[in-house]
Amino acid sequence: MHRHIIATALRTPSRSRSRAISSSTRSPARLVQESHLHQTSITPGQVMQLPPPVPIPQPFPFNANHPHQHPQRLRGTKASAPPTPKPKDNDVGAEVALDVFLLRSLAQLQRIFPSPAASAAFASVPALLEQSAQRAGVPLDQVLPYESTPTHRRIHTDPTQPQPPPSAFADGLEQEGIVTVAHVVGGDEPRVVVCSGFAVGDLEQTQILTCHHTLDEMGAHLAKMSTRTATRAPPPSATFVLTASGHVFTVSHAAASLPRADILILNLSPRPLPNPSYSLPLASAAGLRARPTLPAPPRLRSLPISPYPAVVGTPIATLAYTNPARKEDGDRPPPREWSMGRITEYKDSRGREAQTGTYDQLALLLTSSVPRQGSSGGPIVDRSTGAVIGIVRGSLQSHGDKAAQGFATPAERVFELFQLPGFQPKSKRLEQESAKGAREEAEVAKGQEGGDGSS
Repeated sequence: MHRHIIATALRTPSRSRSRAISSSTRSPARLVQESHLHQTSITPGQVMQLPPPVPIPQPFPFNANHPHQHPQRLRGTKASAPPTPKPKDNDVGAEVALDVFLLRSLAQLQRIFPSPAASAAFASVPALLEQSAQRAGVPLDQVLPYESTPTHRRIHTDPTQPQPPPSAFADGLEQEGIVTVAHVVGGDEPRVVVCSGFAVGDLEQTQILTCHHTLDEMGAHLAKMSTRTATRAPPPSATFVLTASGHVFTVSHAAASLPRADILILNLSPRPLPNPSYSLPLASAAGLRARPTLPAPPRLRSLPISPYPAVVGTPIATLAYTNPARKEDGDRPPPREWSMGRITEYKDSRGREAQTGTYDQLALLLTSSVPRQGSSGGPIVDRSTGAVIGIVRGSLQSHGDKAAQGFATPAERVFELFQLPGFQPKSKRLEQESAKGAREEAEVAKGQEGGDGSS
């Protein structure tokens, strides 16, 4: 019969305290001596050994190699950015040509209008910044239609899909609504900031939607210049809009803005600049040198915008900026390019993950396609519906991410700057009230004439 032997701790002060070990054998139990741990074991005939010491972490050298000998940095506060492709000679030449063209256009504008305040045809960059601050968050007196599933107005981003008929632009009365926006500062420290944009609104009040951070960037440049040259007059500046037909419009004023969402809406001048002798290759390809003055430039076709956010995983096409001064096959302009990808995530204003179909605030839209430099302000299109679902803002790469991501503003934020559908804008109401009053006055006058004739 098995019995358990329980050893109690000895009370003798000269001996170390011990605790009992339960055993299922009749042999005397071995005691674990705290002071002689290396000589005592609960297994008869074996000696317990101490475990190896815990290794002390040693810091890696800053330029240490990967354990598999890959030349990759192991430490740093930011993840390494993807390699920047070496620009082609044509691209570098096109960038220089575009900068020279824009600076010459600014000089031409200064000759036509020596003072921006004396003309309503264009506004300087400081004036646009002031107007944007005054009209931030103020809705326009217009209604932007909901176009979540456009039919004939859908945006074609895939070359394999059916393209719009050539007759759509054959009459020369309409052109593509995607444009290039350039903020230009002259003087001793010239600077050019280029981004993208697209037309919104109806044909009567076509406006350009673009990003706001490029205007802020130019404002910061002007602020630094003013601190260095406080006694000098502010340098000349203007914002130009380059269309697919080769026309160059100036921006008359900022119609509305939503700086937190990086949205800026611009009004164009009624007519483009007269075609100078130094025109873009795009203009010469469109035959504008043969027709230096057109009766009316082709109107910009506005892009359909969806008010409903697309779900995560939706296939998208992000506008890939193309320099309008770049040439391909002679003077032929390059075709419109798109970067294919998918929606990966939504974020709220605090950077937390947000879900569509809930009350979560959708402040940022993350995509797997990384936009090119200069694509900010361009459209992100749902490839299945052909509608705009986002506005490009830039790219980011968090620490630990394998690849960069594009981020954009959801298109639903654009509708915050327009009147709600179903409500008549104030201008329309005033127009109808004025027409109604004119009709009533005409009827009263007609009745008075009839009464005078009968008497």
